[in-house]
Amino acid sequence: MIEGDILVDVDGTVAQLVEYLMARMKPKFPGQSLPKHDVDGLLDKGGPLTDQQLAEAYKLLASKGFVKNLPLIDGALEGVRKLRNAFSPQRRIIWCTAPWLSSETWDSDRRWWIEKKFHSKQNDVIFAYHKNLVRGCCLIDDRVDKLEAWKTANPNGLAVLHDQPSNHWYKGSELKRFKWSEVDDLIKELK
Repeated sequence: MIEGDILVDVDGTVAQLVEYLMARMKPKFPGQSLPKHDVDGLLDKGGPLTDQQLAEAYKLLASKGFVKNLPLIDGALEGVRKLRNAFSPQRRIIWCTAPWLSSETWDSDRRWWIEKKFHSKQNDVIFAYHKNLVRGCCLIDDRVDKLEAWKTANPNGLAVLHDQPSNHWYKGSELKRFKWSEVDDLIKELK
């Protein structure tokens, strides 16, 4: 058994952040094309959003309570429950997520959302851009770059790529591709 807690990213892994953000933006930009899912550079200047769309995205992300309304990714609630039941109390689910610094309430809203949706303790949340600095037996994330950095820092850990349209380009073998419907296989691999 690999030692350590189970690290789980939030956005794109258990929460539909981009889908919710685009749905909230759509009324402001009728007839304009908006991405349906996360894409590389989505929130970067010069990315797929126009300057107006990008400004609106940043405004929404910084708004009070925005993350309190994020919908769950299909299967995430049951998948996390199964992980928790399979390994409790020797391993905890630790939520490893990036902060949104321009939002005054992001951190507290994110903790509230995790507690409400997953019945996790608010102190089981770590805000980190550099997830490679956080130790655990595995990291489940939808971002290839975050997982590759984490795997380098945690060579004995299991880097688990939550399958999303934004990471279908990845063809490597260092990361285990995963959907919540396959959580039973992940549990076997972690035991």
